Amino acid sequence: MNISEIEKIILENINSKYKWIARDKNGDLNLYETKPQKSVRTGYWASDNYKPIDIFPKLFLNIVWEDKEPYKISNLINNSLGVEDNNE
Repeated sequence: MNISEIEKIILENINSKYKWIARDKNGDLNLYETKPQKSVRTGYWASDNYKPIDIFPKLFLNIVWEDKEPYKISNLINNSLGVEDNNE
């Protein structure tokens, strides 16, 4: 998935402990330290350590609940450079 330059700058400047990003069924966008697992029953991506990022309601609109997997932040950042990091 491609992200905008503004989205890339935001992701480059978040705390490096957050490695994943996903959107819950209710529309909330969250950052995760560990790879979250999707819970269709609850409508949330489950992980021990997460942080909501609700201050950007008009950004990251390509990240949706219907995604089968969360996005690895480093992959989103590097995608614009044609590089992909498959390490978890």
